[in-house]
Amino acid sequence: MRSIEQSWLTTRLTQLNPSLVVGLLISGLITLLAVVSFIWTPFPPNAIHQHQAFQGPSLQHLLGTDEYGRDLLSRIMTGARTTLEACLISVTVSATTGTAIGIASALARPTLRETLGLLVDLLYGFPALLAALIIVAIAGSSTVILGLAIGTATTAIFARVTRARALLIASSPYVTAAQWMGVSRWRIATTHILRNLARTVIVQGFLSLSLTTLAVAALSFLGLGAPPPNASWGSMLEEGQSFLQVDLWLVVVPTLAIVVTVFGFNLLSDGLRDRKRPEERSPRMNEIVE
Repeated sequence: MRSIEQSWLTTRLTQLNPSLVVGLLISGLITLLAVVSFIWTPFPPNAIHQHQAFQGPSLQHLLGTDEYGRDLLSRIMTGARTTLEACLISVTVSATTGTAIGIASALARPTLRETLGLLVDLLYGFPALLAALIIVAIAGSSTVILGLAIGTATTAIFARVTRARALLIASSPYVTAAQWMGVSRWRIATTHILRNLARTVIVQGFLSLSLTTLAVAALSFLGLGAPPPNASWGSMLEEGQSFLQVDLWLVVVPTLAIVVTVFGFNLLSDGLRDRKRPEERSPRMNEIVE
């Protein structure tokens, strides 16, 4: 029995995707920092101590301090919260709207299908970052508006991906059979198409999280993110660039935070995409026993 359990455990371990594991660890750490920042940070992130400005990493300030003596670790944690909040709002908006457009396009009549396809292609061709910048410039700067703007601007990406997959599912024999049996389009959309789209939507969602992280940082760098003195990684970069000759560390810290977060979400997306489907996996433990 012990050898069977060891064999089953070995089989499970060999199935682990390194990209998925590393991506989970990195994104989990960033998420943990963001959640913890709601209740605790080493120091108040906006507290100014001018006499402690430009301090390097130490036991008191693990990542050092900025030009105002503010603790960089505390501001990185708060920036993680701001970034993830905007990212979650953005991906929720784009995934919900884009998936709905993709499914509607797959089940619509040919004329409407072609119209939706043309509309999606037109929106996809317009630069998403420029569209988000225009929306934020008009509506004002806040974390919620930033997330809604980026989500609206990137809806076409989700719509294009889900539309292609939904069209393929809609042409499958079991969907055709359901249509011949008189099953309603709503039931086909939710029972057949949406269920089979889940994997595609999840993978695209984590990929969009990495792209949204970059977009949030870029717009915050331009002053269109969370209003000061709230910390965000993009605004920290913008503030630090004025002191490159004095303390390069002020730019290195937020840059590393952005790069590591994007890297983690990309690895997570790749790991989920490359993960074996249930029918491709090795036999389960009860099958090994038999």
